[in-house]
Amino acid sequence: MRFRKRYFAIGGLAALAILCFLLMFSMFPPRGAEKDCDTSRGGKSIAINGHIMWYDVYGKKKDETPIYILAGGPGFSSEYIEPYIRFLAKKRTVVLFDGRCSGRSEYTADLSDCTYENYGKDLEELRKRITPDKDILILAHSGGGVTAMEYMTKYEEHVKGVIFVSSLASKTNTVYSDEYLRTGFPPFNQKYANAWFSANIRELYGEYIANKDVVGILDHCEINYALMMKNNAKDKYDYSEKLEKSQIPALVLYGRQCDVPMADKTAAQNIHGILENSQMYGFDSSGHFCFAEEPQLFRQKVNAFINEIEKNT
Repeated sequence: MRFRKRYFAIGGLAALAILCFLLMFSMFPPRGAEKDCDTSRGGKSIAINGHIMWYDVYGKKKDETPIYILAGGPGFSSEYIEPYIRFLAKKRTVVLFDGRCSGRSEYTADLSDCTYENYGKDLEELRKRITPDKDILILAHSGGGVTAMEYMTKYEEHVKGVIFVSSLASKTNTVYSDEYLRTGFPPFNQKYANAWFSANIRELYGEYIANKDVVGILDHCEINYALMMKNNAKDKYDYSEKLEKSQIPALVLYGRQCDVPMADKTAAQNIHGILENSQMYGFDSSGHFCFAEEPQLFRQKVNAFINEIEKNT
């Protein structure tokens, strides 16, 4: 009898270990889905550093400093932010860009070269192709802020200013989330995992929106789940020391109400505290999407910052 109890105990522990392994495999997939670059809803494709990526350009041949928009994730398409930054195209060239294996760009199963270092190289190559004779401004949301940091530290001579919008902090800051308790675990098949994420997008991000009028902001956003989990959970980064040397003007924005834990006031204070030439502002009635939740104030703050930079250069 004692032997049988021990047998059942060992079997139970083994089953629990297998279950934990499967859940970890589901949450942090080692490989991603494959898909072609999608320009069916507009935009163009471009081959950069071995990847086919989606991009679009507004306000071509404008004289003012061009601005490059980096969407969140990484992994998200820039569709969710596009309507709220088009005001910038009145005076300047605006470049929207879905990075390698993100959004509407081509996805590869092997994500090993999807690193922040390579994202910075991709952005520099895009700059040389589209606005080769000009320095640039960068507006980066959420996880896109880390790509902006990479670019600032490697290509500082080409950056006039950076606008961080609810950005992640200057170094890896993994936080607890109960999302899987609310949504269930994603499928092993990454094509279906991407669909699962899209189907649960309101549940996953709804609590980080203060203005419920814009709760559907991510409904038509394409996402590469495996890439997002790789960069946010597996990869480690720390730009703190390098950014301390930067003199690039920066505007650090965040939502006071219910921004995501990885990109809240603490993350904003981290960036603002490191960058010597930075300003910080919190939106009283916004969560993670201040550009949609308080669009008029967002435009005001961004325009004032850019005008100040143009005036001083």
